[in-house]
Amino acid sequence: MNTPSYTIVPRRRSDRTRLAEWLAEWDLEKRLREESPDEPAAGRGQAAVKPPAGTLRYDRPAREIEPGDIVILPPAGTVWGPVYVAVLAPHGRSRWLIVPFGRFATPAWWGEWSTGLSAPALTVACVWNSRVVSAAPLTALPRAGRLTARRREDLAAIYRHVQEGEDAPERLRRRLGPPLVHPADPRHDYLDEETMRLDQHIAAGEENAPGQMEARETSNAIPYPVHQPQALMLAAERRERSRRRDRY
Repeated sequence: MNTPSYTIVPRRRSDRTRLAEWLAEWDLEKRLREESPDEPAAGRGQAAVKPPAGTLRYDRPAREIEPGDIVILPPAGTVWGPVYVAVLAPHGRSRWLIVPFGRFATPAWWGEWSTGLSAPALTVACVWNSRVVSAAPLTALPRAGRLTARRREDLAAIYRHVQEGEDAPERLRRRLGPPLVHPADPRHDYLDEETMRLDQHIAAGEENAPGQMEARETSNAIPYPVHQPQALMLAAERRERSRRRDRY
């Protein structure tokens, strides 16, 4: 009997450590959600809509949105707490590129970046889940503070690296999460969940603020960046094949 050939790709110890830390957080949240299904899945203390303590500079919100603002999207129903998003840059007329922060303290995969901030709600930027939205609802929503110019430049560099394939300094790249390869990896479920979570919060923002916060049609509709390393492309392809098999 012939067995299929395969190649074992060694992983860095730091990747294995981060993956183990993230899996522990994921498992804990799953168990807490099963025990209290009606409680907000805040994950890292995001149940209350209030500015997080930490290294941010708390400026009085300007009348208009500015690059670097951290906006709080209101809770969507009873399942999720609020989502904090960084306003990264203007995108055309009256639209802004936003990057959400994740609900765990450890970056899950290559599309997530450890910010270096100590505020619990702002430790991981989900660059893969960035969106372009209308400015009007953002202006009316509460703000938690602002990123420094240096931090905003670093986030912009990582955004271009993840979404557009540009190179980034090693000091920034080493703070990205571990690769995602196996189709049965639970992080696939997490990425699907995070996409849905942000969609729900954007919808909640529409209801709580004037204007229309509509996501750009050409933005990521699936949880993978536009420019993917070959391993990630194969992971998505393998997972899709396994899903098709599961239907029979």
